[in-house]
Amino acid sequence: MATDPVLSMGARITAQLSMMLARWSTLGPAKDLDDFLLARREPILSSITALTSKEQVEPWRAALEKNDPQAIASLGVIYTFLSSACRQLLQLCGQLKLSGEWWELSRHSNLAACFASACDLRTELPIALFLLATSRRALKDNQGAAEAYMQLIGAAGDNPAAAPLLSAAHDNLGNILMDLGRFDEAFEHYDLAEKFETNPAVVATILTNKALALIQLGESRSASRIFEARVKLLEAQGVSGSELGIALDGAAQALIGLGERAAALKLLQRARDLFAADDLGNRAINALILSGALRDAEDPIGAAEAFEQAHALALADANQKIDVDHYRRGFRAALANSLPRDHPAIGLFIEGVRLKEHDDPSGALQNWQEAINLARAANDTRLALRVQANVVALMADRGQVDSAIRLAYEVLSEARQFGLARPEIMAHGTLGSMAASGADISDHLGVLGPQSRAAALQEMHTRVVAEFHLDPIEARFETSDTGAT
Repeated sequence: MATDPVLSMGARITAQLSMMLARWSTLGPAKDLDDFLLARREPILSSITALTSKEQVEPWRAALEKNDPQAIASLGVIYTFLSSACRQLLQLCGQLKLSGEWWELSRHSNLAACFASACDLRTELPIALFLLATSRRALKDNQGAAEAYMQLIGAAGDNPAAAPLLSAAHDNLGNILMDLGRFDEAFEHYDLAEKFETNPAVVATILTNKALALIQLGESRSASRIFEARVKLLEAQGVSGSELGIALDGAAQALIGLGERAAALKLLQRARDLFAADDLGNRAINALILSGALRDAEDPIGAAEAFEQAHALALADANQKIDVDHYRRGFRAALANSLPRDHPAIGLFIEGVRLKEHDDPSGALQNWQEAINLARAANDTRLALRVQANVVALMADRGQVDSAIRLAYEVLSEARQFGLARPEIMAHGTLGSMAASGADISDHLGVLGPQSRAAALQEMHTRVVAEFHLDPIEARFETSDTGAT
């Protein structure tokens, strides 16, 4: 829940800008401005227009284009106001980050970045973009986070003072790319993160990420050397618990890639005892790696037992991580924005389903794309994402695996952001099917990851839908399946 100061700051900035635009001719004595301020004219106009309206800005813009001395003088006043507002917003954003108010942090850091860019504030812009990326990552908007990180990297340039931000941006961007299965690009960003970082503890984390990318790239020997050094360092420092357990798991994965299964098994068994009872995610990963190692060692019974344990832990972890209130709010908002059943978008969706069932995938895709466009234009994000989830399933059926995986993660990102469980369940279902068929979906838990999340979300969503007392057709449409349509 946003605090009153948050609400008042956004409102105050907008109100003050509107007042300044209404009386631009009285903001100060006419004077000449330097070339720097004149060069900021268009960026400032764009940022103000986005915040207020074209109608409010137009008289001032017209006067500026005519080189009206009073309008030019007011540019300096507004520049000063925007610069000050940017710094105030950044102070507020720091508080929002500490309190975990991600939606408000996203909104206000985006505004701060807009002002910093317009005013060419080269110290403030990378900070604002980092906060924006952080909020988007917390909101599961990986695509938006990646865009903000890339903007940060471009804005920071060669500024030595921005090195810590550049290191974090490259490292986090690498993590996002790993999630998307783009391991080559991820490794490149980890490499850059290491070059910018000076803190030994942070460097160690970056090296671990590099090693995980190397395993995915088939460079197990190089990954093994990194993990071996990491384990030795942690042991020398007296570190135990999950940090050492994760390093041991990584070292075991590298050894498995090298065919050294006996040594890998010893590391996995040692790591298993280091994870806390409530560290369900890491325990599930450990059990899954152990299952694979035992299978390769021709111990089918042990492999099956470890796999069942991994499955149970993954499901428990998925249930533990669901924010039911977030999805309840998302579903309530989605119902409020739902299109009537006779809307053309719904007709196109249903016709696309019919065409798919009659072996006309091209026709289905054409109808679905039109349905998506209409649904988004009408602000029915739930319908748009549900149709997109059907597109994902159709792409997977046609063997377009890379495109299907990429679109599936886009659906997941937006569905999580808005608390829309049904399209998220559908996308997870398709990812699970692709993983079961041998596709690399870049999930640490393989097929168990999407399957467990889909199952947990399905159970939660069924309970949430029941709270809204929908008519039977709508309720069945929301809860009857975990796949497409």
